Amino acid sequence: MTIIPFFSAIEINQIEDYIRYRNLKLYIQSKSKLVPTSMDLMKLVGYGNLQKFRDHRSEFDQCQRDIPLSYLKAIGVELDVMKFCFELDQEKFERTKNLNQFFPKYATMRYAPAIYGTKRFQPGTSETEAIAQLTELCKETKLSYAINYPNFKTIWISKAGESVIVTYYPPEYKITKTKLVLGRDGYGIGHTSLK
Repeated sequence: MTIIPFFSAIEINQIEDYIRYRNLKLYIQSKSKLVPTSMDLMKLVGYGNLQKFRDHRSEFDQCQRDIPLSYLKAIGVELDVMKFCFELDQEKFERTKNLNQFFPKYATMRYAPAIYGTKRFQPGTSETEAIAQLTELCKETKLSYAINYPNFKTIWISKAGESVIVTYYPPEYKITKTKLVLGRDGYGIGHTSLK
C-alpha cells in the first residue's frame, strides 16, 4: 500500500508510555528471533514467495497484521503465555484510558473524500480545549475533524459540530481455526493510499 502524502494528514499524535500489544510483541519477538527465516518455515506457514513471507513475518512480529496460528506454533508461542500477554496489555490500556490527561498536537481535517489536512494545536492545549476548538471550526467550515491517537483512540467531530464520538482501539483479539485476528487500530485515519 502506498500512502499519498499530498492528500494525507502529515502529523499524528502519540501517547507516551503506551504501546498497543507491547507485551504480546515482546513475547512473539523473543520467540521469533530464535527461529531463522527459511524455506521450510515459509512453506509450513503456507507461503510460496520467500520475500513476501519475510515482509509479512516482520508485520506478524510487530502485531501489524493477523498472524497465522501455524507461524505462532512454528516459533514456539504458547497459547497460555500469549493470553497472559493480552491480559497485561488490556490492563495497560485501561490504566492509560483512565488517565484523562491528553494533550493532542494535531487534528485531521477532511476536505473531501480521500483528501485530508492537518490542524495544529498550540502546545499545552488539553483534549477538552481541542474538542471545543474543533467544534467551533466545524460549525464555521462545515468540515469534519478527528483527533487521532493511532492504536489508542480517535475522537470524531461531525461536520456541523453537533456530535463528538470517541472510538477506542483496545488490544483485542480473536482466535479462529487458522489465525490470530487482531483488533483494528485506527492507524489509517487521515491517510490516502493506493493498493
